[in-house]
Amino acid sequence: MKQQLSEAEQDLADTKRDHANDMQSQGYDKLSEDLKTSLDDTEYEISHNADKQLEIINSMLDKAVSSYQEAYGKINSIIKNTGWVGSTDFNNTQSDLSTETGVKNQNSNASQSQSNANQNPSSAASGTKTDPIQSNDKANSDLADQLVKPEDTTNRKVAELKVSPTSTTLEEGKSTSITATIRPNDAANKTLAWKSSNESIATVSNGTVKAKKPGSCTITATTTDGSGLSAKVSIKVNAKPKPPKPQ
Repeated sequence: MKQQLSEAEQDLADTKRDHANDMQSQGYDKLSEDLKTSLDDTEYEISHNADKQLEIINSMLDKAVSSYQEAYGKINSIIKNTGWVGSTDFNNTQSDLSTETGVKNQNSNASQSQSNANQNPSSAASGTKTDPIQSNDKANSDLADQLVKPEDTTNRKVAELKVSPTSTTLEEGKSTSITATIRPNDAANKTLAWKSSNESIATVSNGTVKAKKPGSCTITATTTDGSGLSAKVSIKVNAKPKPPKPQ
């Protein structure tokens, strides 16, 4: 009996050990499969993102190159419309500026000294339009005389006229003053002419406005020295409040 029990226990232990080994083997297989799937997904994402980044970069470069080509094509069109044609080297440099060779040529040409550039002018420039350029010795002489002529400060005219306030509201029967500022301070004639657009609503005398009846009008101050400057003030007159009725 003991012998049978010992053999049964040994079989049970073997069964447990075999089952544990099977479970571990299945777990390892599952883990290996999951790791492989994760690695495949990661590789796909990396490859896909790299392709998308490369696509975006190429698109940006294409747009930049197209912009350069359009800009320098416009430059060549403007240059051509001025009436002269640039040299072959110049035209090639402009049209190829979006390429590596064109950039190198542009950098090389731009870095040369001005003295060298003056010694080697373009021989292909031709057909420059000079018709609009006319020599007018008299006009040039008159302009030079005006420039060297000393400024006349004995009869300086008004250059700026401002009024304050530029709009105001009055009650009928009331008065207010308008302040005028004239520049320069040494203007020979600072006298102003004051005028109301509707004297039945408001009158003005030397900048003092008096309200007559409800309504709106405009007060204008004008220089009298011939400078032709003026400034306006908007006036609104409100009705005088009625007295309270007696009890």
